[in-house]
Amino acid sequence: MMKKTAAVLVSVLILLVSVSAPVSAELPSCAAMVLMEAQTGQVLYEEHMDEVRPMGTFAKLMTALLTAEAIGAGKCSVDTMLTAPAAVADCKGAVIWLVPGEKMSVGDLLSGLLIGNASDAAVTLAHCLSGDADTFVMDMNARAFELGMHDTRFTSPSDDAADDAGLTTAYDLALLCRAVIGHTVLCERMTVWRTFLRGEATELVNENTLTRNFDGLLGLKAAHGSCGESICAAAQRGVSSYIAVALDCADADARFSAAKQLLAKGFAGYEITTPSFSDEFMRPLAVKHGTQSAVELKIDGLRGIVLPKQGGESAVSVVIPDYIMAPVRAGQAVGTVAFYSGDTLVYEAALVTAESVPRMTWRKAFVRLLGKVL
Repeated sequence: MMKKTAAVLVSVLILLVSVSAPVSAELPSCAAMVLMEAQTGQVLYEEHMDEVRPMGTFAKLMTALLTAEAIGAGKCSVDTMLTAPAAVADCKGAVIWLVPGEKMSVGDLLSGLLIGNASDAAVTLAHCLSGDADTFVMDMNARAFELGMHDTRFTSPSDDAADDAGLTTAYDLALLCRAVIGHTVLCERMTVWRTFLRGEATELVNENTLTRNFDGLLGLKAAHGSCGESICAAAQRGVSSYIAVALDCADADARFSAAKQLLAKGFAGYEITTPSFSDEFMRPLAVKHGTQSAVELKIDGLRGIVLPKQGGESAVSVVIPDYIMAPVRAGQAVGTVAFYSGDTLVYEAALVTAESVPRMTWRKAFVRLLGKVL
């Protein structure tokens, strides 16, 4: 057990930063917005990000993710031919005019889904991957829970069900975007503005106009309808990548302007820094009644953190007990280290023991004493 009164150590980290002018332009009016650093998942800016809103056709991003994961698991490939189910005849909205029984490759269905926003492509993928749409929706919701999308509910592979539409939040969509952009098979389609299927018989035009000229675009999706004029966008420049979500904006142009400004805010104003601090704050922790008098500590899962390029100084707070009682397990959590930008907590990690320390027994004490005498 640990002593209840813990010692708190605080130091100031001087970080090397480059100075860049902040993005000061006023963002367009949108009901909810998020700017997230893609590598760490750190939220850098938000407005009403936890407000539950209609899913709209963003459900198709989860359909695409489950398809990409099935490809990665070897369950199918982009060349696998799938047969359109009878349910495609009932699809409304954007479609690629699939007819029941028609065969199309997974790759072309993904293109129809991500470039053409095709609901019949979503239904075909759902039926072929999970057997039927209802089972696929259960898989969608299970995957959402694994991703931490706890305010999200999927109701269909394409969310065309007007009477029972899905729900989500800007934050949850950003989490989904993090997973989606990790798949090249999806990014290489989401960044296409215009293409064709069935030779040149079926034209696909991407609603996301950022695909035409936005530097470093990784893709994702523009949407309208029940979710309003909305967009999820992600881009990478160099080692930095950011995700922007803007929901129910004033108009179609406002959603693209919001996405571009949010992404520009990320690239111009932030950078990933590997946290570090003086070794004096990682001194060995005293062990009572152990075979050793102290044990070394280490940080569990240390990763980069995102900090403003302007500001220069950040603080780290280390919280450890005065001592710990033996026995001690290797990897046992004994404290925390927290990294701050100003007054804002940006990252917290556990301090764990580097090795085991058995409890001292009379027998061990006698053997040790005998060894010294001899």
